[in-house]
Amino acid sequence: MREALDAYNKGFQIGGRVINNLRYADDVVLIATLLEDLQEFVDQVRASSEKVGLLINTDKTKVMACGNNGMSTRINLSGEVLKEVESFVYLGSIFTSDGNSTQDIRKRLAVGRSAMQSLSSVWKSKDISANTTVRLLKALVWSIAIYGSEGWTLRSKEEKYIEAF
Repeated sequence: MREALDAYNKGFQIGGRVINNLRYADDVVLIATLLEDLQEFVDQVRASSEKVGLLINTDKTKVMACGNNGMSTRINLSGEVLKEVESFVYLGSIFTSDGNSTQDIRKRLAVGRSAMQSLSSVWKSKDISANTTVRLLKALVWSIAIYGSEGWTLRSKEEKYIEAF
């Protein structure tokens, strides 16, 4: 399968480099700018996987189109049409078809808030200096809250959520 991912040369360009997949462990996101290219890419990955005895689980494989103006995105895998979704979670971040990050930002801030509440005894402790408390807050809470923020699309509404946090 790796050969199919590495050899495929269609996708979108960022800084002169073609981006057509994201890989982490056994999770792969295939990216294409045209429906036909995505179908071709899926077919190549399936064929390459089958050569080494791997099967792609069609129940776990989904399709999401961004900015498709309501057009149906029908991608076939091993004779089955893959389910189309409006959002998916990848490495803990929520990706949506409209590129909106509000859902992911709210989720991350809620997880950060939970971490902060679980450390309430630390925040109330008189034995820990204010400087150390701030350093702990940045390391233990803020890092959780902004995990995955590199991919966020921020609007003024989302910036206000973050500022309030």
